Amino acid sequence: MTPESLRRDLGQVRFKEIEGAYKRTGQAARSLVSYLNLSDMLRLAAKAGTIRVDDVVIAAVKKVRDGAAHVTENLVSSYDDVSRLADVKRESLRLLGTSS
Repeated sequence: MTPESLRRDLGQVRFKEIEGAYKRTGQAARSLVSYLNLSDMLRLAAKAGTIRVDDVVIAAVKKVRDGAAHVTENLVSSYDDVSRLADVKRESLRLLGTSS
């Protein structure tokens, strides 16, 4: 994966964010790919045709992941949250089943 392909597939704004994080780490920076987040990876896999996933699903997966990783609020506080978790689980299992 080249910087040019990341710029093309993720867009200039997101690429600049990734590139900035990469440059800030100095010698510890191994590769731009090290700074991709979950939604970046899902978008790249979808663009490559490895998986089929909609942007709505990517956003839901990212929201659940962020809620679990950064516990500043309840992950589940309403029925809609429970429904979103169930949707993300279903889509995650589907993606895992189709990517193998």
